[in-house]
Amino acid sequence: MKKNIVIAVFLLVVTLFGTKAFVALFAYQTMESLKQTLQKDVSLTYSWISSSYDGAIVFHDLVVTPYRLKRTFYIEQAELQYDGYLGLLFGLPDLKDGHWRGLQRIIFEPVRIPFEGRNPEQLLALEYGDKFAVPFGVYACGDRSRMTHKDHRAMGLNEVEASLDIKLDNSPDSEELGLSVMLDLNALGKIQLESRWATASMSSHFSKLQLEHLVLKSLSLTHIENGYFRRLSNYCSALTGTGREHFSAESARQWRTTLSETGIDVGEGLESLYRDYLLQGGQANLSLKLADPFSTRDFESILDQDLIPRFGIKAALNGEPVAKLKLRLNGDHFRPPEPVIELTDNVKRGQDLLEAGTLSRFIPLSESELDLHLGRQVRLKLKDGKQFQGELVSINEQKLEIAQLIGGGKVAYFLSRDKIEQIELRR
Repeated sequence: MKKNIVIAVFLLVVTLFGTKAFVALFAYQTMESLKQTLQKDVSLTYSWISSSYDGAIVFHDLVVTPYRLKRTFYIEQAELQYDGYLGLLFGLPDLKDGHWRGLQRIIFEPVRIPFEGRNPEQLLALEYGDKFAVPFGVYACGDRSRMTHKDHRAMGLNEVEASLDIKLDNSPDSEELGLSVMLDLNALGKIQLESRWATASMSSHFSKLQLEHLVLKSLSLTHIENGYFRRLSNYCSALTGTGREHFSAESARQWRTTLSETGIDVGEGLESLYRDYLLQGGQANLSLKLADPFSTRDFESILDQDLIPRFGIKAALNGEPVAKLKLRLNGDHFRPPEPVIELTDNVKRGQDLLEAGTLSRFIPLSESELDLHLGRQVRLKLKDGKQFQGELVSINEQKLEIAQLIGGGKVAYFLSRDKIEQIELRR
């Protein structure tokens, strides 16, 4: 009997060590697969991998550099938590193939982010256009529309110290998925997000997650201010020679006006929330509880209506409810006519005239010459056969911005360069 017990214990120990090797192997393969997938966009390195019998696996000393962001994130530990050791054993092979089922929590801490390269709002503007960065801009601070790294260093901030905690709550018998995010940026504040999503809209495969299919049911967003607004107010007040109260009020007024120019109309209540939060600091909260679930496919249905009752939006500052809330998306701005020229018989006849020299001609233009012709009229032929024509406003590595006169005003369009087959310049 004693001999059998010893043998059983020995086999158990060997099995446990064997599973440890199995976990390490799949973790290594998962990370290498991720590095291979992201190699064109992100530089990713790490030192070593460890695991524990409580269902956690940890990647140590990660260095992550998104090329377009041009800044590096130094992560001491990235921890993935499953429901126990068996959950880790069965879930990790799925993670290698891109499935996140069984994953309950992801923790990145501590994270060190030097003030260098681009800020997230710059990347947002670069990818989707300047208008997307408007809500995150800086107003009433002299000639500044954002805080640069030099400004932050002048405010006594040399780098960001952060941690990120993501939790997934997906019970097998539930029709909802809970997603909570805690982003602690220390001196820059803390962001807490709690949300519920319809599980039917959620793919368990990372590569198959599609924004237009996600169905949101509720959301709560809380920002906890840790002294950054005081630093910002003092810095901008010194630049402009005004007090903190004047800066807060003027910043809120300009923020509301600029948002309106981008098609987002906010009411007096949200302007007051912006003003008072800059002045007082503390904690601000926005919550949504939808009577009817919403997905981005329903975007057209929410234009030109007050979104406060539609989404059950409530706001509070330091525990006090904010009144007179109003939020509206201007349909005239978000529904401009699309300047697409279909290849009809008339267009084909027009092309014949162009080739014959009867009408103004377009000549081929190489991508390397684009920056020499900003402000000129161009015609873009897309790979799907459509054409766009207008003024070349701006260019970057991924997109071209084309402006057309619509109804007496200019409307800008951003077109991905990888979808363009030919670019022509109007002579």
